[in-house]
Amino acid sequence: LLNIKVYIVTDDLLGAHGGFDFFNLDNKNWPSVQLPAYKVPRTESLADFKKRLASQFHVSNSDRTRFWTFYPRRNKTVRLDEPIPVEEETKPIGHFVNRLPATSGTPFVLYFEKFGTSNAVMPGPETICLSFKFYDPEHEQLKFVGKWYVPS
Repeated sequence: LLNIKVYIVTDDLLGAHGGFDFFNLDNKNWPSVQLPAYKVPRTESLADFKKRLASQFHVSNSDRTRFWTFYPRRNKTVRLDEPIPVEEETKPIGHFVNRLPATSGTPFVLYFEKFGTSNAVMPGPETICLSFKFYDPEHEQLKFVGKWYVPS
């Protein structure tokens, strides 16, 4: 394959998704949210793709963003795995796709984290990102309400 289909998750999309997991692409038992998909050349560097997305999402400086990978779990859910270090962004997209377990069958999805203004502090690599969802019992729905960073 010359191109890879890359799905992108943002905080806005997490907030729009009312399901159990971070996103849902194929489980008909859970609500789904339409993730933007991009056809990316396998050889394009992650840094170049990041610049394209920063422009599309109106982020003036792509250095104020970072990608996280998702990891498929045995129970068919996914969790944020780890941020991709800046040093690795020169590698082609194909490198990151090849790191997924061969048997996962999971589409390649990246979390595109934006830090906004230059005053916002970007958490370091030794930081754990906790995501919070709120369960609304009246509507029987989960809703992403934010994230918090803690030292590991």
